[in-house]
Amino acid sequence: MYSTFGHHPHRLGYLCVKFNFFQGPIACELGVQISDEMLGKNAQTVVRDKATGRRRDLNAERAKQAETDAAKAATTAKYEAWNKG
Repeated sequence: MYSTFGHHPHRLGYLCVKFNFFQGPIACELGVQISDEMLGKNAQTVVRDKATGRRRDLNAERAKQAETDAAKAATTAKYEAWNKG
């Protein structure tokens, strides 16, 4: 697999990357070391919304869900007190 978008890497002098399933990605012939950051190793997982494709903020969603659960629990407790009358 070449990263040169259809051009021959040796003629154009591009950095090409071959994928070897036993050794992982390696730079071909140039001897260039590709950093883990460029390869995306140890990167944080990105969770996206299916409809819009925007990134989701999971911590904000959990906080909002906890707030709505607390409000729902308060109203449920109030209605249970009314039913005991």
